[in-house]
Amino acid sequence: MERVWLTASRIAPPFVNQMVLEADHGDLSAIDWEAALARTHETTPGMGLVLRGGLGWSTWSDTVAPRVRRVSGESWRGTDGGGAPFLAGLLEPSRGPTVEVVVCEGPSPRVVLRTAHATMDGRGTSLVAQRLFAAARGEPLEPLPPETVTDAELAQTLGVLPSPEPSIDCPAVFGEVRAAPPLTRWVRRDVTGAPGRNVLARLAHALTLRVPESTRSAARIDVPVDMRRHRAELVSTANLTGLIRLPAGAIVADGGGALELQGALDSALSAREEAGFPLSLRSVRWLPLALMAWGGRRAASQALLRGRFSTTATVSNLGRMDLAPFQAPGFAAQRAFFIPPGSPGLPLFLTVTGYAGGLTLCGTAPLGLADGGRLEELMDHLVTVLRPDAADRSAP
Repeated sequence: MERVWLTASRIAPPFVNQMVLEADHGDLSAIDWEAALARTHETTPGMGLVLRGGLGWSTWSDTVAPRVRRVSGESWRGTDGGGAPFLAGLLEPSRGPTVEVVVCEGPSPRVVLRTAHATMDGRGTSLVAQRLFAAARGEPLEPLPPETVTDAELAQTLGVLPSPEPSIDCPAVFGEVRAAPPLTRWVRRDVTGAPGRNVLARLAHALTLRVPESTRSAARIDVPVDMRRHRAELVSTANLTGLIRLPAGAIVADGGGALELQGALDSALSAREEAGFPLSLRSVRWLPLALMAWGGRRAASQALLRGRFSTTATVSNLGRMDLAPFQAPGFAAQRAFFIPPGSPGLPLFLTVTGYAGGLTLCGTAPLGLADGGRLEELMDHLVTVLRPDAADRSAP
């Protein structure tokens, strides 16, 4: 999977995880972020990685220290990328650094942890953030043991078969693709209060219903799943997230709703289907990244031209986060969200992050699908789906 993300970083840089911790007020200057980051790096393997070698002989070398950037967030509302050019900063896997902390002073102080997706997944990024804030509070950090297990090695222990190659026939939720540069944009929305149960399934159902009925049966929702769940003792920042491909369109076309989608997702989780995705990618270890990037750009161009993709949407549920660990002198996070990386061939990447006061949705889509307010309208609709008074009343 890391070679796929390396390819994505060539196609649509920067292809990074961006975890945003936000407060209504605070003083970020009260914390020595450089010292806290240095202590975190010393005790957390995987934070200084750069790529060495080529093809199947590629390795990660932990040789370039992560960095801190201090920026002004006076004009950044936090609801989209407007006023935040610092979020476009590159994290180059072959040169480094591949991890950085952006200290963003403004009316709503924010700390943004950015990690190259080729080196970490969302769970790994969250682990680094927890340790960073512990260091900022002056707490001792126990060094984490080096962990070298890869996604494919972990998946191979779970006794599943490689996933079949996905068909490129999934419709998008936005309607027609309009001419636009091969760029992406993101939008954030907050949901206040407890949204109820089966959040991911309800989102998948709502997204599927947005697809025109004539093509709805082909809609599919991809669900990233953390494979660490199969090894409780595993503590790693690496990419250990598999993928479940949920045939949402077929289920909805057969009369199914959110509960039926939740049942299908539960069955896939029980069968450990997420492990089939990394197993299906093992051959890419021997493909040149330049060739993979060329093929990826060509596939994205064709997908946008045809209006058919390898998925309708990717929905990543980071779960309910305890925000207590994300505080230090002068700052206490009140909200957390992940800005999904975008790619021109991925019609929608949605992240869901919960916390005590509610949850935050972030959606990223190509300009040719997101323009004209279409992404904003979709995100507003999803908020209505998840409002506490709109929770699936048929859920047990």
